[in-house]
Amino acid sequence: MRFCVLRSGSSGNCAFLEHGDTRILIDAGFSSMKAGIELLDELPCDPVPLSGITGILITHLHSDHINISTLRFARQHGLKLWIHSANASTFSKKFGAALRDGIEVNTFALKKFAIDSLAITPFMLSHDARKSTVGFRIHPADHPQSALAYAADLGTVSPSVVDHLLDAHTILLESNHDEKMLWDNPDRPLFHKKRVTGEQGHLANRQCAETLARVMEQSGTKPTTIILGHLSKDNNTPQLALDTTGACLALQGISANLSVALRDRRTEMFEIGLTTEDDC
Repeated sequence: MRFCVLRSGSSGNCAFLEHGDTRILIDAGFSSMKAGIELLDELPCDPVPLSGITGILITHLHSDHINISTLRFARQHGLKLWIHSANASTFSKKFGAALRDGIEVNTFALKKFAIDSLAITPFMLSHDARKSTVGFRIHPADHPQSALAYAADLGTVSPSVVDHLLDAHTILLESNHDEKMLWDNPDRPLFHKKRVTGEQGHLANRQCAETLARVMEQSGTKPTTIILGHLSKDNNTPQLALDTTGACLALQGISANLSVALRDRRTEMFEIGLTTEDDC
């Protein structure tokens, strides 16, 4: 299984995951259909896998994860959508019948389901999107030990979230802001600071680091790769996010392969557990 974060941040989120012939996107907050094609052009695949993508898993309904361009892109290229069942009514009201026409929209509950060769377990996240926000634990159906745990856009970490991160091969976890930078930022109003730091906002670097330290301590099999995601443009830096988590883990004598998902360029393509000859 292979995984790449194409963009991560409030200006747009999209990740790519493949296992054999199964290829999906996690979110697709494109600014335009052209931007979506350009993102996929960045993938180190020949040919670009657009025609082979099955569909898009949606974490929640904020516009940096799904918007009108997402639906137009899905219709143009025959991509299916998967959304949490609690979001179905809000999704229909937000995007009218004309926008939804011709798109297969599937719903899932908080139990394991499958997309082709991938087994997917959604789990609830605390975030202020309408209805529900979810993370995903994804692995090949026949290799549960080769799991990706994906949790972005959350304001606090529940014991259930920690459980879904345990023993994952690769983890993407939000590391949105440095608390001091946020509170000292004169260009951000107080209501924004309260929203971001609230229990339904976004994780601070410190919260991310402490969560990952707990996961490392409790996992029987330590994650091979940790990706820090959804960094704030003006209240964080990639190096600060890396340093905060790295220092927290170092205090426990733990070293880890840390990476950052950025808003303006893709990550490397990460190998998750077993690979197949079919990978692009």
